[in-house]
Amino acid sequence: MTQADNAPALRRSLDSDPTPGQRQAVITAKTPLPTGWGSFCSRPDSEHPSHWYATAPWNVFSLKEKFGTQAEYLAQGVVAETWAELHAAVQAQVQLYEEVTASSPEE
Repeated sequence: MTQADNAPALRRSLDSDPTPGQRQAVITAKTPLPTGWGSFCSRPDSEHPSHWYATAPWNVFSLKEKFGTQAEYLAQGVVAETWAELHAAVQAQVQLYEEVTASSPEE
């Protein structure tokens, strides 16, 4: 499902209007996730609002085997209520991935 297929989720994403902070880019509905990341939005129902989901391009289980507790907080996927919040969650995972794998020239 794309943003265009889910009007309430698109409105929430656009209404979130993130404030640029220290070197933080403004996230819009057209801002793509980093290369390799997949995403989708759940369909809301009477009990649950829609949520955005993103999946990482790396294999978390392999990284946890290789790096142990260093990779403890890497996740295969992240979830957020808005597109802007999803970007923040993805960016946190990308930063953690880079920190974890920086010690190994193999990654």
